[in-house]
Amino acid sequence: MEFVGSGIFRPEVVMPLGIRRSRVLAFGMGGLDRIAMILMNIEDIRDLFSRDLNAIKTYWSNYSSLLIT
Repeated sequence: MEFVGSGIFRPEVVMPLGIRRSRVLAFGMGGLDRIAMILMNIEDIRDLFSRDLNAIKTYWSNYSSLLIT
């Protein structure tokens, strides 16, 4: 499982930005989403950003019961 993704941009991606002959590193903190998914027992990342209030309440109640015990 990837927690903090990283990589190098391809040259054709950064050329329009005026960056030539240098490598551009990139990283992200998408792992925070995955940690939340593990803690709340969410299997699909789309559910984490759902607008369905019943689903959100269910996930939150599962997580808060872990905190109380």
